[in-house]
Amino acid sequence: MAIKKIIAVASAKGGVGKSSLTAAIAIEKAKGTGGEDYAEARYEGFGPGNCMVIIDCLTDNGNRTIKDVRQCFTKTHSKIGSSGTVSHMFDHQAVFAFKGDDDER
Repeated sequence: MAIKKIIAVASAKGGVGKSSLTAAIAIEKAKGTGGEDYAEARYEGFGPGNCMVIIDCLTDNGNRTIKDVRQCFTKTHSKIGSSGTVSHMFDHQAVFAFKGDDDER
């Protein structure tokens, strides 16, 4: 919706250069006013030493998330399972949250 507004304002003012229009669109996208849609995802499997692992995620792109989770399982020579593979062995007791300042850490 914001992109249509930017184009309408540019047309009303007699046109704006392509670089200015591109920059304005990029700024609107960066503001996050596009209405992001996040979904919960749960992945289960067996980690190193056959320990049971449950991973809960909040994602805006399920395809990217499963790719990243699968890559982590593969790097550690672990096995990702289907829904219910290990969750039947657990009772939900607590939530661990970790502060993340950098995506690379």
